[in-house]
Amino acid sequence: ALERSSVWGEALAGLAQMPRRGLRSDEVTCGAVMSACQKELRWATSAGLLAQMRWQALEPDVVSLDAMLGASEQRFWQAGRPTPSSSQQGRRWRGAARLLAQMGRHALRPEVVTYNSAVDACRKGRRWILAVQLLEGAPQGGIRPDAATCDGALAACLEHGHWRLALGMLRKAEELLSVRGLRTLVWAFASLALAGAPALKQLAAEVAQEAPALSLQELARQTWSFAALGALELGLAGALERELQARLRELRLRSSRESLAVAASSATQALWAFNFAGLGGEDLAAAAGTALRAIGRTLDEAGAGVGGGAPSRDAPGALGSPDGEPPRDTPLVLADFSDRWVLQKPSGWQVDDGVSESETALALSDFLRPAMPARQWPLLYDTQHRRGFLHRLDVPSSGLILLARTYEAYFDLQMQLSMGVLVRDYTVLCRGWWPPALRKVSARVLRVHAAAGSHPATVSPRGKPSRTGVKALAHVMRGGAALGLMAVRIGTGRTHQIRLHSAFTGHPVVHDGLYASSAAYVADSRWCRRNFLHRHRLAFGDAAAVRRQVLAPLPGELLAALRRLRPRDAASAQALRRCLSGTGPGDWAACAELAPSTADARAQEPARQTDRGSTG
Repeated sequence: ALERSSVWGEALAGLAQMPRRGLRSDEVTCGAVMSACQKELRWATSAGLLAQMRWQALEPDVVSLDAMLGASEQRFWQAGRPTPSSSQQGRRWRGAARLLAQMGRHALRPEVVTYNSAVDACRKGRRWILAVQLLEGAPQGGIRPDAATCDGALAACLEHGHWRLALGMLRKAEELLSVRGLRTLVWAFASLALAGAPALKQLAAEVAQEAPALSLQELARQTWSFAALGALELGLAGALERELQARLRELRLRSSRESLAVAASSATQALWAFNFAGLGGEDLAAAAGTALRAIGRTLDEAGAGVGGGAPSRDAPGALGSPDGEPPRDTPLVLADFSDRWVLQKPSGWQVDDGVSESETALALSDFLRPAMPARQWPLLYDTQHRRGFLHRLDVPSSGLILLARTYEAYFDLQMQLSMGVLVRDYTVLCRGWWPPALRKVSARVLRVHAAAGSHPATVSPRGKPSRTGVKALAHVMRGGAALGLMAVRIGTGRTHQIRLHSAFTGHPVVHDGLYASSAAYVADSRWCRRNFLHRHRLAFGDAAAVRRQVLAPLPGELLAALRRLRPRDAASAQALRRCLSGTGPGDWAACAELAPSTADARAQEPARQTDRGSTG
């Protein structure tokens, strides 16, 4: 009865009253209360009960240790909690290892779900060797790994660049997994970019056949995996789409917060996959839209007094000055659409959506807190949902940021982002004359765990599919150095995607301290104060599905750098004047670009080689 209690406090109170009634608590009752605490995310209470059992000389059983490990794993899923730091993640994997060792000393066999939590804790704690050892040692401990066990160990290897080891693990997967569990291979093939894997067609047929038995999360994962491999063909896509629609229609809005978050993430993941594969998915989009709006409203109603309606009076755009003019280098609210804001981020500010990029950068959420108190706007304090930020922008870069103020707006915009309806355009100055014929870069981007000052991302065949559209606006010069002014639109939002793709083609962004050579960075610093990357345009739908566009001209320090340049030709001069006048490139799809010429043939040759060498 204690374990079945939906209120952890009642279970704890029942345990406390037992001595007064002449009853002695034992391993069973303590384990039941810990299970109730786990379900309510009361990890600290679970830890206290475990310590109390030791004080009372009670031996913890498999129920209590399972509950303790599960509660510690769920600890950082609570809304509004910051993302765990490296040291916190380290404590989690050590705690998981200790709990598993304690189970072994008591001859207890953990549940596979508990084992999976330990593998995942090792992955997040960057202990990939221990994650692999847990997977390989599972059969000896009497545990049959499932797809999640293999996923965790594979992810640990892939995230740290050990893809050869991951390939070796795939060869053993058939020994460890059941036939149904082999679906994890599809995800592994996608993570390793093994588009030509011999078993892919067989796996596609198996997934299509088993689709009616798959959960929403598993359906979305398979859809993403086949799309990333370029193998989401019509037959398989149709089977997956039908089942995805069915799961979305069956969605229970009274599920836990975590379950609703998983459902929303799965819906947007599936939409992204269909859009990336160039498939329509109109019926899926309609079902997902209905489900996402319902999830958003449910989470909004769970919060206290979520705002809405008329444009806000508390927008912080005019803070810091009596006459309403904001101080220099302070963010602005450029557009207020009630449930969604468009912010202008200066260089040096961090979009702190839960993943820390810099220890010293100013946080956008701190700027917003005075205008968005937690009781009225809880989303800003919810790192599980990225504080409502729809996208990131590197700390040294500037430009527009879209912020959802309600959960309903957040999921609406997430859907637009997944379907390519939310558009992001940039103005970039690069080293060298960008070849006008090179209008797309699709090299895969792999995020790596690197030391401070090194590259957080790299181009790799093992990376995620990435697409960057480029238009050469002007060829300019400073002294004897050639530079290229370009308009950029991204189709995917990978870590440092524009900076990495620019450097990969041999044209790093001006004043880029990560992806340009140190000599180039020092030379650029003499005339350009910061990296020349600015998000100048956002286009999206508002709450009434009205199409909106917000533009942000280049900031003063980038205009000052442009004034130091001279154009190569008349077309470049016109584009340069347009940027200096404050008009800017505008809509990427409509902006004028340089025409390829015979004189650029030599510059275009490396571009053609890059295009042949890219995958995506």
